[in-house]
Parts: sequence; C-alpha cells; structure tokens
Amino acid sequence: MKSAKKIAVYVVGFVLLYLLAGFLYNQFTYGNPAALVWHWRHGDTARLTSYEIPVPERWFVSRTSPGSIELVRVQNQGLHHQYFASKVTVSSTSEPFVHLDEWKGMVEALQKNNGERMPRSREIQLGLHNRLVCLEGEHVRGNMSVKCRSDARLELMFIGKEANVQEFYIIVGKIRYVS
Repeated sequence: MKSAKKIAVYVVGFVLLYLLAGFLYNQFTYGNPAALVWHWRHGDTARLTSYEIPVPERWFVSRTSPGSIELVRVQNQGLHHQYFASKVTVSSTSEPFVHLDEWKGMVEALQKNNGERMPRSREIQLGLHNRLVCLEGEHVRGNMSVKCRSDARLELMFIGKEANVQEFYIIVGKIRYVS
C-alpha cells in the first residue's frame, strides 16, 4: 500500500515538473522572459500619476520617470532571437490639452501640406469626463505610429508593428483614472 502511494506521489510530481518545463519553454521560446518577470513582480497594471495603465501579458514596463512610463513588446523567434515589436510611451503633462480639435486640425493640415495622406483618427472616451483623440501616422514596411492626446493631462505615443495596433487600442480603452 505504501509503495502505491509513493508511486502516485512521484507520478504527480513528474507531471507537475513536465507541465512547468513546458510552460517555461513556451515563455522563453515564444514569449518574453522580461515580461514574465515584470508581471510576477508588478502584476498587470502600472501607475502614472492618477492613471492606472494596463500592461498586457507579452508587454512590460521598460522605463519609468516621474512623468512617463514606457511599455515595450518584444517578440521572440526561437531562444536567442528577439526583436523589438512595439513601444508605447504614456506621459502625464503639467497642463491639460483643452483644444483637442485645434490640435487635430493642425496635424491634419500639416500632413496635407506635406503631401501625406490624411491621418486616420479615433476618439476614445476615458471614464466619464475625459476624451482622447488618436491620430495614426504613416504606415511604412509593416510599422506605424499613433499619437494620442486627452483633454485631461494624458498623452500617448505608439510606435511599432501594425499587427500590435489593436492591442494598443485595447490598452488605451482600459486606462482608468484613479484618485
């Protein structure tokens, strides 16, 4: 009887080790070890002044300063081949942007004068009272930029792979004002 329990304990232990090894192999091969460690230490959000910024699973905060944070998404191709995929800089300004429509019109006019296409814009509501306007920049070889400003004191800049833009908008849509 004791040997059957002992065998069961060994089997369960082996299965758990096998699952852990598979998870770690997947994270280090296809995921991002820096993101994994960051999430273990900090959870799924970062704080910037009065805002709580969500940090998705394969993203991590690479740099912080009193007025800004930088979220990075690095993608792996095998164990030793990482490449930069996307970066989001979130800044808190000292003064709110009260004239978002003027800013949007100015950027559109500048791009039109330079012979560039009109930027695609998107408006997002942050909470009950804050409006965020995002303008997409040029698409070059699978990369692009998005600049966002709010009528509060929040500014965001996305630079990276077009494939990660939807993830960026998900991050933006989940930003919360916390007092």
